[in-house]
Amino acid sequence: MEPVEKFIDRGDLEEEYKVLLNELSGNVEECVNFGSHLVSWLFQIPNGNEVDLPIIMFLRNILDELDAISILIKYSSIESCNNLLRTVLENFFHLEYILEKDTYDRSMCFLVWNAFKTKKTLSKLDGFSQNYMNFKSLWEKDKFLMQKPIIKIANIEDDKKSNQNLLNSELYERYRVEYERTKTIKNNPEWYSLFNGPKNLEGLAQYLNYYGYYEILYRQLSAAAHGVDILDKISNIGNNRVALSQIRTPSKNCTQISQYSFNLCTTVFRSIISKKIPDKKDRFDDWYQERKKISDDIHNVNIIENYTNRNPEENTIK
Repeated sequence: MEPVEKFIDRGDLEEEYKVLLNELSGNVEECVNFGSHLVSWLFQIPNGNEVDLPIIMFLRNILDELDAISILIKYSSIESCNNLLRTVLENFFHLEYILEKDTYDRSMCFLVWNAFKTKKTLSKLDGFSQNYMNFKSLWEKDKFLMQKPIIKIANIEDDKKSNQNLLNSELYERYRVEYERTKTIKNNPEWYSLFNGPKNLEGLAQYLNYYGYYEILYRQLSAAAHGVDILDKISNIGNNRVALSQIRTPSKNCTQISQYSFNLCTTVFRSIISKKIPDKKDRFDDWYQERKKISDDIHNVNIIENYTNRNPEENTIK
């Protein structure tokens, strides 16, 4: 079945807009390319250990989301980038907190927090615990799952034992005790709340002096992620009529998303290099100076005004 073209047009984009999207997409893709080298360098650190893992994995997640953003921008699927950019921003806050100071302790806090989350998940599927019984009761009421057998994990007792041994290990002891102490103050604490850290993401952003980004960008992106920013997809076209904007409609947000992506990743790249691999600083500086000029040149909103200020009826379904 062919789509209604006035609702979603998958045909060729107008050439000037297509060129802009390719440039914006390429700008984000180049950040991912440099980030891939950063991951490789982190794995080559002499005497690296498990406390480097949260840094590497948060970075990997940022790069994965940015790679998807670059693809979506290229094909003018701009609105969906908001969901991915929100994850990038959260991971950015997490990494900046780990790298700010006490990096070893903060990495260990994340690893212990993750082990407790794993313990809770496994207990929901072990076949006998109270967590399992509660989960089973909800499963049997689920409209999609009620007729299906509950999830079973092979060798789950081995997984539980391994995870518990990790929590009981000497390496984890100090942080396990702190998690349990923090849990008496706040149930299900965030990993960064340990040792009297910020209580929530807003507090984390404020602590890191990125509160403006949280207040303006994160709240805006959260509305998109939760699917409640729906009314701005309609426009008044006169005579008591409204029009529904087209999917993949040209949007000046494409330049903003590319710019935010560039700012977030280059900032965290600099933090990682400063803290973990300072011998790569010159490599980063050379790359950044070249990319910064290119990025500034293409993030020109005026280029796209011709496409976003057209008659609403041209790109809407009434």
